[in-house]
This record gives sequence, structure tokens and C-alpha cells, in this order.
Amino acid sequence: MQCPRRRSPDVVVHRRSGVYHDTSGLTNYQQSADSFKKMFASTPDIRRDLVPGSLKVYPVKDHGAIELGLHRFCHKENGKDECGTFEFAMVWRKMGDSWKISRVLSYGHQPPH
Repeated sequence: MQCPRRRSPDVVVHRRSGVYHDTSGLTNYQQSADSFKKMFASTPDIRRDLVPGSLKVYPVKDHGAIELGLHRFCHKENGKDECGTFEFAMVWRKMGDSWKISRVLSYGHQPPH
């Protein structure tokens, strides 16, 4: 499964969302959107793939769901794939007939303490 990076983040990300990243800290919706735009512009061949078998989804009563998994980011460097595998957690909120991401945690980019 590849990340639909050309799709508008408004489709699935709530505008009041927050992204918690173990190396860059907390960012809001606009900061995260700007960061992704910059990353895709500087590394157009980057891709995000779900690690097969890693996805887990748990319902949250009267709210939505929690999604956990591993994702691998890859790009070409000197003609070779350069990849890293990291962990993520997303809190999804059911809003009428649609689902929106309300919180994102991205971690495992550095060793745990």
C-alpha cells in the first residue's frame, strides 16, 4: 500500500490534528502539510509503504479507531534504494459519513531510552 501523496490532506486529516514525531516534536496541521510539501519537492521519488502484516486497528467507543503499524520510507540515493522502517499510530475520528485523522504519532526514528 502506497501513501496517496498527491491527494489533498484535507480529505483525511482533520484541520485541528497534531503530529507527534519523536525527532521533530509536535507540529500542527499546517506545519505538517508544509513539511510534507517540502519533502516531496526535494525528494520526488520518495515512497511510503505499509509493512505487510503490521497493521492493527482497534475500535474506540463513540469516537472512531486507533490504527497502529509499521511503515517503510524509501528513496533513491546514488542509484540505490535508501530505506528506513518506523512505527506509527493514528487516531481516526468518525465524523458523519467520513473518517478523519485527528492525531498522528510517528516514532522509532531513534533508539528508545
